[in-house]
Amino acid sequence: MLALCLLVSIGFAQSARLANISTRGQVGAGADNIFGGFVISGGPKTVLVRAIGPGLAAFGVPGTLADPKLEIFSGQAKVAENDNWNATDGASFSQVGAFPLPVDSKDAVVVATLQPGAYTAQISGNPSTGSGPPGTGVAILEVYDLGGAGQLVNIATRLAVGTGANAAVAGFVVAPGAGTRKLLVRGVGPALAAFGLGGTLPDPKLTVLDAAGGEVAVANANGGASALTTAAGQAGAFATTATDTAVIVNVAPGSYTAQLAGLSGATSGVALIEVYDVTNASGLPPAFGQSPRLFFANLRGSATGSTAAGYATVLFDPNTNTAMVSASFSNLSSAQTGAHLVLGSGAGTFVLNLPRGQVNGIPWNFPASGPYSSSAIVTALLNGEIIAQIDTAAFPAGELRSNLIAVRGSTVFTAPAAPPALPAGLLTSPSEVDAARFLIQATFGPTPATIGALRARGISGWIDDQLALPATSAVAGLNDDVTAFPNPPRSAGIDYFYYTHWNWHAAWWKTVLTAPDQLRQRVAFALSELLVVGNLSDIPVKAKVRYYDHLVSGAFGSFRQLLDNVTLSPAMGTWLSHRSNQKANPVTGTAPDENYAREVMQLFTIGLVQLQPDGTLMLDATGQPIPTYNQAMVSELAKVLTGWQFADFPENLTNVANFTAQYSRQPDQTLLSDDFTWLQPMRYYDAFHDKTAKSIVSLQQKAPLDAQATVIPAGQTGPQDLKIALDTLFNHPNTGPFVSRHLIKTLVTSNPSPAYIYRVAQVFANDGTGTRGNLGAVVRAILTDYEARSPAVLTHIGYGKIKEPLLRFSAFFRALNARALNGRYLDSYFGDPRAPGGYLPLGFMSFPINQTGQQPLYSRSVFNFFSPTYSPPGAVAAAGLVAPELEITDGSYSISIPNTLVDFLYRDVTTLPAPPSGPSPFIVLDYSAFLPNAANPVALTDQLNLIFCGGQMAPGMRAQILSALQALAPGTSDRERVQIGIHLTVVSPSGATQK
Repeated sequence: MLALCLLVSIGFAQSARLANISTRGQVGAGADNIFGGFVISGGPKTVLVRAIGPGLAAFGVPGTLADPKLEIFSGQAKVAENDNWNATDGASFSQVGAFPLPVDSKDAVVVATLQPGAYTAQISGNPSTGSGPPGTGVAILEVYDLGGAGQLVNIATRLAVGTGANAAVAGFVVAPGAGTRKLLVRGVGPALAAFGLGGTLPDPKLTVLDAAGGEVAVANANGGASALTTAAGQAGAFATTATDTAVIVNVAPGSYTAQLAGLSGATSGVALIEVYDVTNASGLPPAFGQSPRLFFANLRGSATGSTAAGYATVLFDPNTNTAMVSASFSNLSSAQTGAHLVLGSGAGTFVLNLPRGQVNGIPWNFPASGPYSSSAIVTALLNGEIIAQIDTAAFPAGELRSNLIAVRGSTVFTAPAAPPALPAGLLTSPSEVDAARFLIQATFGPTPATIGALRARGISGWIDDQLALPATSAVAGLNDDVTAFPNPPRSAGIDYFYYTHWNWHAAWWKTVLTAPDQLRQRVAFALSELLVVGNLSDIPVKAKVRYYDHLVSGAFGSFRQLLDNVTLSPAMGTWLSHRSNQKANPVTGTAPDENYAREVMQLFTIGLVQLQPDGTLMLDATGQPIPTYNQAMVSELAKVLTGWQFADFPENLTNVANFTAQYSRQPDQTLLSDDFTWLQPMRYYDAFHDKTAKSIVSLQQKAPLDAQATVIPAGQTGPQDLKIALDTLFNHPNTGPFVSRHLIKTLVTSNPSPAYIYRVAQVFANDGTGTRGNLGAVVRAILTDYEARSPAVLTHIGYGKIKEPLLRFSAFFRALNARALNGRYLDSYFGDPRAPGGYLPLGFMSFPINQTGQQPLYSRSVFNFFSPTYSPPGAVAAAGLVAPELEITDGSYSISIPNTLVDFLYRDVTTLPAPPSGPSPFIVLDYSAFLPNAANPVALTDQLNLIFCGGQMAPGMRAQILSALQALAPGTSDRERVQIGIHLTVVSPSGATQK
């Protein structure tokens, strides 16, 4: 507390400023001298620097440094020094309120006017004096602001921290004046090891006190917290470790003390106390941040094979026309080579180059760049045309790349008001339009028959019926297809059947076009785009289809149980490489694979940043998103996921070669029963599990280093560890909004209001019976919500969504009762002469990704076919809206999708090469439901509007289609009239969207 007692506030300042710091510590020899660094900015500054040892005797301090020597350096150059102070400098003491020194004491004092820059003050002891060993003892280093154009913005002191009364104490003064100062105070120990210092304080604890001894702040082991690293980056401070400590304090004028000691009270070592004035450290105008807008880029691997991810933000203040830029990312494939904000197509123009590594609060004043003026760059930001890009050695044109779009967030959450009541009878007696809209959302497409059935049963009753229906099994459908349509053997002499993607596609099309449990299957498909297993040849087709069955059976079940099934699936274990994951081996230097640990958090449950209960971003005090986890938590969760492999071996397995086997011991593609180990959950093998304690993601919604981690005790089995880990992710406050938002976006609308997400997330939290994660209740809440059902929302900007290409085709086929004479939904056959080599099946249904960019369980990355936050630059992004499906609607697919639809409409299957024997495999369409209206253009147009557009065809589009039908020649056949009407409808913008 001595430094606190010695500091006196100053009265001449007109505005508050950092005016003085003093640090008390033990002076040793050589590296154990006291070293103090301070920074002057803005112009010359006159300072008073004092090294006091003997002068402390009047305060009863024992063991003082008898003869301190003070030296001041700029870099390696010494700019001033003093051994015994000069009486002429005494006048400056009273000017700044410093206590007087005894006449002829051996204290040291320097008064100097210094140019802007960084300086180091060193206190050493003359070797012939001192109460302890020669040249050692307690001393105080003080630096005072004596005036001048510059500003004292930072002082740091390196010293030896002892125990008890020998803890380090620093005092600082904020001079009186208008306003407060924002200060970053740091206690640094472990991070000093990177500078070659040994014996550092391992566990610094920092306490900040006011002049009355009241506690202002206390911190330990939070040196990597987001707000602190942002402030440090703005101040130009070096990075600290998670075990260093820091606080940000907003303080009024007055005297303060910072105490630094070991957390346990028994540790000691070299440490650094730093005080930074970061009030205006961002380089932005003082008025910045009065009404900022947050722009967010969800950074995902832009190149095939990359699993890197992260996010970038721009906090833009339109009042000052300035911004603050940040970026956080991990898991890059190779060394980072650059980071930029880019404007323009292709390589574009770099409008801001960012430093490598994590970016914390870089100021951006929108200077003109290339062909773009400052105002043009601001306009581009507002229109979603600025791209955040991270370059690496493997992907020099951008491994991470995404445009910045406006998002909503808040520091304080206010629950939204309840929505208006739905029109009476809408859920029990829906109109034709209500029924068609609902079936577009809840099934793979409406038909005249299903619209009638829904109207008779009511929406609520229909959902009841669907929830009660047994699941149509994907594996059963696959088995049926292989049995009914045997594939050629792989080679001569092999007489067993094997599974292919063609069998799976034929079975999938049959289910989505004909199965009665449409709602379950529709939700399962939505879940397949959240809990992604994609295109990997190492996974047998039947294992992938069994994985899909987990989604089918879990579509109305417990999300917690679904997490178990997904995590222990050999397909997922292979896709995200936690199968055969084993504990770290210090001899070989191996560590557990982190792939699944990262993605189960990032993509499956909680996301990258903290969410409010309505799915909007939770922001910290600086207006920035708060990360949900950090790299350390990924590594810790990866330890949980050690010890699982195929269920091929006894549980006491210790053989490493068997545990790391890439393939099951059973043939990987034979027609086997369900005891095939690829189809069974992975088995736990205790010998390969990491049994150390693990600190994983916290249930507290704070920055990772500010939150209390969830601790998994040491000595547990893998299943015990996994239960705690998955329970934590399941119960995290983010999971309800995160999962609810995904399902709303895939079923109903790409831009749900926060209130809609909030209402559904509340059902995820509690289905009304106290049960959390009941997906059946969540789906019901989504489909019966005001925002899904009320006709009033249809005119809201951004309401509805682009139809996913596969769903566009499934609706087309269902509406036209598509069938093949042989009962198979493949539209081709093995031996089709149109295929290369005349061997494999060919055509859209056998491999739809070629025409649509989509195929069930065929995503090229864990990030799905498209990002849920994709927003095309321009009007959509400027409105703060997203249109995820447009990410795969490039020039090629924009042509191939309508062309393929039209080809099915008009083709003559009799011209296609028939198989050597048996019924035709080619899909034929049934127009009978539309033919009664063929001669009535108005009735036909209305029917097409209902079936293909849910009654939401744009008036202009309806007029054009009606006009075209009315203009057909009198001799046009009824079938041709229907075909032309369907053609114009399904390729129109109204046919490609749902409301």
